[in-house]
Amino acid sequence: MRSAEAEDRKFQEEKKKVPNGKQTEKRQKNK
Repeated sequence: MRSAEAEDRKFQEEKKKVPNGKQTEKRQKNK
């Protein structure tokens, strides 16, 4: 579960970097 938390953190950081974080959301759902 630790890896999941780390990935969630990465996901949140990328969302901040990219205003349009729809692509990142799709990637997260696919995983």
